Amino acid sequence: MAIYSVHIPVGGADPAAVAERAAFLREGFSRPAFLFGPFWLLARGLWRPLGVWCLAAVLVGFAISYGLLRDSAATWLYLVSCVFLGLEGKSFVGAAMERRGLGLVDIVAGPDLIAAERAFFSRWLAIDGAPVATPAAARAHAPVADAAHVIGLFPEAGG
Repeated sequence: MAIYSVHIPVGGADPAAVAERAAFLREGFSRPAFLFGPFWLLARGLWRPLGVWCLAAVLVGFAISYGLLRDSAATWLYLVSCVFLGLEGKSFVGAAMERRGLGLVDIVAGPDLIAAERAFFSRWLAIDGAPVATPAAARAHAPVADAAHVIGLFPEAGG
């Protein structure tokens, strides 16, 4: 059973247009990110993680050239970066989707993508065709009460 995160445009009024732009992202380990690393980041347009990866590669190269690391360390560090990209690659894609205006609205499970789409749309669309819930625009976190009077999770001072 695969797990999919569902991303739809934030603030969409027309349910048909919102449903057309819905994106399903399969969660879990990414074999292409593990095998191809920076090329996978480049192909997906994930510029921030690619920049961090390139900066780390340059720093490791300088450390090896100045004798701070042995040559075998580069191999191990590359392997660690591949495992990290395999584990976190889908998270980078999800964050990029949110920056592009697609908000996370649901998590669905299904044996394949078609079953997951069916499960999501059966829950998301009401009988009359109006969406049950749409993602809200991001808002700043505001404290619930005056911070000087609240300690931890207690609603009132003193307990």
